[in-house]
Amino acid sequence: MALTMFGELTLFLASAAAVDRPRPPAENLDGPMPTSSFPSGHIAATLCLWLAIAVIVLPRSDRWWRWLFVAAAVVLPVGVAVSRMYRGMHHPTDFMGAVMLAAAWIGLLYWVVRPNEDVRQGNQPAIESEDVDTLDDELARAGRPG
Repeated sequence: MALTMFGELTLFLASAAAVDRPRPPAENLDGPMPTSSFPSGHIAATLCLWLAIAVIVLPRSDRWWRWLFVAAAVVLPVGVAVSRMYRGMHHPTDFMGAVMLAAAWIGLLYWVVRPNEDVRQGNQPAIESEDVDTLDDELARAGRPG
């Protein structure tokens, strides 16, 4: 997670300095900002955070709630994007630039770090959904209290 966020910040600052795009000519509700408009660092950070969490959680659980992380990786960045554009901070293309930055960074990290390699090699969730009652039954058969 630290590598994800540090890399996103570095890529955002480098690309914002290289592009140096002005903010939209609308009333800015946040006051002057220290960086340029393209890409949106808020949106890229939100995407990177929740995509990284989803990439880690999804293969490690078979419970229904794991899909909440995937939903958060979609819904939260869209909410941040709408908020930042409403506040006059970004153009719609700034959102697209943040999506490309986050996708490229998360894709590169996934390829290099291989965060789910242990799952592919047979490491499964400690308790699978259908095994929850089985564990209590095994303890009872062994004569140990659950």
